[in-house]
Amino acid sequence: MSGLSRFRGRIAVLGAVVVIVLAAGSWIAVSATSSPASHAAAAARVHAGAKAHANTAAGVTPLTVVATTPSQHTQQVDGADPVTVQFSARLADGSPMPSVSPATAGTWKRVPGSDSIQFVPAVGFPQSAFVQVTIPGGAAGLKAAGGGTLAASQTLDFHVGAYSAERLPQLLAELGYLPLNWTAAPGQPAPALGDAAAQLAAAYSPPAGTFSWQPGYPTGLTSFWDNGSPAGLITHGAVMAFEADHGMTMDGQAGPAVWAALLSAADKGQVNAHGYTYAVASQVQPET
Repeated sequence: MSGLSRFRGRIAVLGAVVVIVLAAGSWIAVSATSSPASHAAAAARVHAGAKAHANTAAGVTPLTVVATTPSQHTQQVDGADPVTVQFSARLADGSPMPSVSPATAGTWKRVPGSDSIQFVPAVGFPQSAFVQVTIPGGAAGLKAAGGGTLAASQTLDFHVGAYSAERLPQLLAELGYLPLNWTAAPGQPAPALGDAAAQLAAAYSPPAGTFSWQPGYPTGLTSFWDNGSPAGLITHGAVMAFEADHGMTMDGQAGPAVWAALLSAADKGQVNAHGYTYAVASQVQPET
């Protein structure tokens, strides 16, 4: 085959297959026999590439998540604490906010003087809850004031801790199920009955305070007090009395259901209406 024939064959192949389009540093290959719709799609891809190139040239940078509090996969989180997400730039007004699961009443707000947003729960997360915070990304996701977007959605997850055993006798005393009064130490918050948020916060992080005996109780009873240990006879009996008042199994164990009922009673101000009852027995002869 002559050199001219080989050259014509190459021209025919190239002419039938490829058209090169250059735009903003992007290229595409389009079949010469493709449809108008294919041409339109290719043109759209070129336009998107050109737009991204222009944004970069204009100084628009993608939005990124810098840090979260709590951090990813944290265990034993205080369920009354807020959730904070820090970004690489300030969010634009009207940018969508993350979602929280399980659904929890609360408000997302900007942290003054920072590039962070914060979810402040109205009350808090229940003990041992598994919480997921979805931070939306993509075209419909979070946007920075400078125009950058979060490339893809991200998920923060953490586990909430358990309520403090130290708070149990404090709450029982406030509800009138102990023969003792509890008083917060000077400077310590004293959660009031009817304040659900304060009661939940105290369940996770109890304030310091002291117990004092109410007048009129005999030494035979006071000797059983062991500063509110859940395993102690007086606290154990108080839990049983509370369970009886609220139609629960009287096992004296402060499990999740008892805690939920205690916090509900504190929120509603449902104090013990029967007073504290007890009996003292002696096996020393003569038995009494």
